[in-house]
Amino acid sequence: MTFLVDFSGKLFTKNAKVTLKDLSANSEAIVACVRGSKGVPHLSKFTLQKALVAFYSKYKLFPEGVYAEIPAVQQWALKQAEALKKMVGKVRKLMRRAPSSKSHRLQRLRERISALRVPGYEFTTSKVA
Repeated sequence: MTFLVDFSGKLFTKNAKVTLKDLSANSEAIVACVRGSKGVPHLSKFTLQKALVAFYSKYKLFPEGVYAEIPAVQQWALKQAEALKKMVGKVRKLMRRAPSSKSHRLQRLRERISALRVPGYEFTTSKVA
């Protein structure tokens, strides 16, 4: 799991809009979040913040001298959680709205999420002619 970035590689800012390109750039985090949420449609950004901090602490991903209780780390995790929440919501809407995607990367993301068989994220894999 890496930092969540927009399609240009910049970190998400607080009020950034999520685009389709952003979804394909962060597919690993989105799939992990969908798998972990088990289909719960409304994710709290504070729950995601705690999960991110716990993940980084458990696998010792923080640099030496940085620990989970530092306010800057908590603020960073909250920004990442907000971006992840927006992306998961966008994927959920996208999967309900259209059966397939023109973008190959987005189609792969949709197929990976569909393979998880999580309620609320089902879609048909048939190609639209």
